Amino acid sequence: MDQISSYLTQNSWVMYLVLIVGMFYFMIIRPNKKRMDDQRVLLNSLTVGSRVMLTAGIIGTIRVIGETQIVVELAPGVEVTALKQVVARVLGADDEEFEYSDDGATSELTYSDVLEDNSSASPASYESDAFAPNDGSSFAPNESTEQTHGDSPDFI
Repeated sequence: MDQISSYLTQNSWVMYLVLIVGMFYFMIIRPNKKRMDDQRVLLNSLTVGSRVMLTAGIIGTIRVIGETQIVVELAPGVEVTALKQVVARVLGADDEEFEYSDDGATSELTYSDVLEDNSSASPASYESDAFAPNDGSSFAPNESTEQTHGDSPDFI
């Protein structure tokens, strides 16, 4: 019995090493493996017509599924190609905050309504005054401001 207790006290570093490796496995490796398995199941369950949320938070409808890529329709006529791995989750009917339909949505507020409310501020007046100097001078280049370094532009 004395031999066993002396052996354990002399070689306690082995027990600590086994304990650290076990903690590392259960705290890091096992959860990551479970997450990867869940992602693999999600990617294998994708179907055409599914509403999905991408990792960037973009919501769309899957139109085409390839081996590594999918085509997602964000709005009628607006499609993007993305890797399958960017699908964060498949959305259900209860996940949708807004009603979605392919019937061509109409908006209650149009651009012409906004222009009628702001009739004194036309888009042309915004463009002409956007970069106007406050001191009344103009931005036209003169001999002192033009760069004369030959034909090559200065990209500093």
